[in-house]
Amino acid sequence: MSAEFACAACRAPFLTPHPLDAQSGLCLLCREGLCAYEGAYSYGFYGGALRRLIHLYKFERVETLARQLGRYLARALPRDGKAFDVMVPMPLHWRRRWARGFNSTALLAHEAARHLGLPVVEGALRRTRHAPPQSGLTSAARRRNVSALFNVPASAQADVQGRRVLLVDDVLTTGATARAAASALKRDGGAAQVVVITLARAGRREQFGGLLQQQRESAGYKTKGAAG
Repeated sequence: MSAEFACAACRAPFLTPHPLDAQSGLCLLCREGLCAYEGAYSYGFYGGALRRLIHLYKFERVETLARQLGRYLARALPRDGKAFDVMVPMPLHWRRRWARGFNSTALLAHEAARHLGLPVVEGALRRTRHAPPQSGLTSAARRRNVSALFNVPASAQADVQGRRVLLVDDVLTTGATARAAASALKRDGGAAQVVVITLARAGRREQFGGLLQQQRESAGYKTKGAAG
């Protein structure tokens, strides 16, 4: 996926260059040190045929799509010489895994790993509680929803300590879940670097106006005129 205007660090896409610092090319979150991952890459934008494929895979349980989507995921990673050590799938809470009938993210990671030649560590991240779905929530609500949502079990710390981690998920929207997971990988597991890789990228920053305001909201700033 390519965008004309994107953050030089986290790769968040924008409609205009105005949210990006003219000198560093960084978005507000990265300038404030609030983005826990070093980069984020996606195969495409969340829409059209790609969105339909993801919905069929996740919600209609068409597991055979994992091979095709795994190839797409592997292609999302640019061939720019960056090296990684392990792939860590975004974990599902046991309730959601039971409802879907399979771990969609882990299966996707294993399929992509076949093309990237990397090991997959499924137990490196653990959800500490069940959180409501992120869809339909504002940026601030998403941030609260995933607060302290992940940890790294002691048994898995050796798998990520000092490693360059590819964090795998299906769709990246505001990045709240990815930031929480990346923070846990570094805080609890001692990961040296975390880069997010997803099938699709969505979010109001690339679809609607008020882009800087959305970033300020996600970063925890109150917008002008907001209730105290």
